[in-house]
Amino acid sequence: MTALAEELRGAHPVTGTYSDDATTAAEQLNAENIASQRPLTNGDLMAWGALGPRANIQDSADTGTRQVRAISLSALDLLRSGEPLDLTKYSGLIAALIGAGVITQAESDQLTALSAITISRAQQLGLTVTPGEVERARA
Repeated sequence: MTALAEELRGAHPVTGTYSDDATTAAEQLNAENIASQRPLTNGDLMAWGALGPRANIQDSADTGTRQVRAISLSALDLLRSGEPLDLTKYSGLIAALIGAGVITQAESDQLTALSAITISRAQQLGLTVTPGEVERARA
């Protein structure tokens, strides 16, 4: 309950100061109004790659300079792993792919758009919030 009590003493990043009314405060915390990113699934990556970037990455892995090949092979390893891809974690690799001309900024933007979600402040904090929990946290 400590995390919730601390949050209620502060301000919501979108709506500002929390309401004194427990129901309204819970609604503020549970409203999905914060932009976030989700990890990309293998299906997301396959769909994105099928539009052309995967072939560009493969070609660069086969024919690029040593540095470009290293970057491209790392990207291919990620694409082949089947693991969800956290764009935040791999932002450096994506920037390197853009910088090396392997993918375009527009293709990177497509990845970012695929991962875009909207979450609540409660989700962001890892909390489940009801009006009763708000009342207990404030007591």
